[in-house]
Amino acid sequence: MYTVNIGGFKIGVHFSFLALVSLITLLNGEFRIKLYICLGCCILHELGHLTAMAALGVRPRALVFYGGGILIKKPPGSFTSSLSECVILLSGPAANAMTAIICAVLGCESVVGYSVFCAVFNLLPFSYFDGGRVLDILLPSCRVQFIIRQLLIIILFLLVIFVSFCSGLNISLVITFVYIVFCEISALQ
Repeated sequence: MYTVNIGGFKIGVHFSFLALVSLITLLNGEFRIKLYICLGCCILHELGHLTAMAALGVRPRALVFYGGGILIKKPPGSFTSSLSECVILLSGPAANAMTAIICAVLGCESVVGYSVFCAVFNLLPFSYFDGGRVLDILLPSCRVQFIIRQLLIIILFLLVIFVSFCSGLNISLVITFVYIVFCEISALQ
């Protein structure tokens, strides 16, 4: 990983991020544009988190770009309250929602779908996502959150089966489902 230190703030770029950007540039046509839009929505999402952190006086320790997205590393114990942590966690999906609204008004419909997807996906109540972290804050060590997550995994599995029967196997949906299950299993350990 390549890191740059700017005023005590580290910016890191992992090899997997460079490989992803290289792969995108090798692609042609509409698919490449869609991937760039998706990457832009991810960056706007993280900028939403960073904006809320700045507004609440929380300074991130590092920002790491990697193949799975962008990770903001915060200093331990940097939040003064659960409310401020929830605000920061929900600001990423809020940035995507605002982007979707602005793009809908401007007529950029291709960006609207990706922004809405990014917001909804990050609000899923799984441990790795913003929604799951908010759930952990609101219902710490509660059996209800475990039941919610397991029920949602079952629903997502049924969705994968349903979509596969109706319109053929959707590889991205299967990969997303496997990714979510893997994250949940690793969070339990």
